Amino acid sequence: MDLCFSSVWGGFVFLSFQLAIPVFLNLGTLWRNHPNKDPSCFFQEAPQEHLAGLRKDREEAKANEEKRSEELLKQTEAERQKILSECKELRGFLEEKEQFLLSRLEALDGDIAQRRDESVSKLSEEISHIDKLITEKGGETGQQLGGGGGSRSGSENWTFQKPEPAFAELEKRLRSFSQKSAVLKEVLLEFKENLRFELENDTADITLDLDTANPYLVLSEDKRSVRLRSAPQDVPDSPKRFDYSFSVLGAEGFTSGRHYWEVEVGDGDSWAVGAARESVRRKEKIDFMPEEGIWAVGLNWKGKNWDQYQAFTSPETPLSLCERPRKIGVYLDYEGGWVAFYNADNMAPIFTFTAAFSEKIFPFFWLFYVGSSLTLCN
Repeated sequence: MDLCFSSVWGGFVFLSFQLAIPVFLNLGTLWRNHPNKDPSCFFQEAPQEHLAGLRKDREEAKANEEKRSEELLKQTEAERQKILSECKELRGFLEEKEQFLLSRLEALDGDIAQRRDESVSKLSEEISHIDKLITEKGGETGQQLGGGGGSRSGSENWTFQKPEPAFAELEKRLRSFSQKSAVLKEVLLEFKENLRFELENDTADITLDLDTANPYLVLSEDKRSVRLRSAPQDVPDSPKRFDYSFSVLGAEGFTSGRHYWEVEVGDGDSWAVGAARESVRRKEKIDFMPEEGIWAVGLNWKGKNWDQYQAFTSPETPLSLCERPRKIGVYLDYEGGWVAFYNADNMAPIFTFTAAFSEKIFPFFWLFYVGSSLTLCN
């Protein structure tokens, strides 16, 4: 059965066999599989009337690639100008506030120096006057200061009245300035943390790992929601599965980088969310604490304080939250060694764990009440 080139059209080579069975083969596929990998050898086989069409197709593809790359480069340049403009505006704002604070501080410096000179001058005059009186009285001491001080007779002791504090008002102003400096530090720290959080974190697209889910947990079809049911399901055995704890892990673990995900907890009565190391125990009871490889916050389910938010440290740390969070943001910084939690609706900080991670870390989820659920946010 002989194979021959019959014609080339639109980048495809039309071949025919002696059995008269027509076959279309992609020219690019033939080139990739050809030992010579030189497309010119195929073009040489193409009839003259088809070469013009082939060239036109390639010219159009080339033009489209150049046009698309130019559009993308224009977009990157526009983003570059946005960044430069926003950062320039921010620098201008910070420089303006810096000059404002420094000018206020410079004015305070001037007032302190002026008050010092006035007080020192007044006290120097009084010292000179006292020295003069001492000389006149042949060594007697006790000229009283304050209100000019009249003379006193006999052996009555003379005492000095302590000068009225000269810097009390200035010290008050300085304390007020120190408070502003503390506020500045706090605001800038929060700003830097928020900016780093928004710009440098990798917003993870988390799904739940069915193989780790406790038999009492039901996962949604898209594996982004979990609900606790009243009876166990018939599930296959898996070394990854939590057999005792009503827990499930995220499908993707992390060994580096910064990652952020949000969990909708709604009005759930008892839950925990956070992160867990890969080696966390799966087949027996576990305590939620960093020593067990779990860094989590949630609602307390033990005994007395059922409506108490807490961080699962050892012992637990009660959390006083201004409002009941409906979404929890979890921020993992692997190299930085911390897991931070936020109220995702307003980014109010909730709690931060510090740790030295040495193995893969997975998102962690736990439920307690039948019918309660957790949902990963998009």
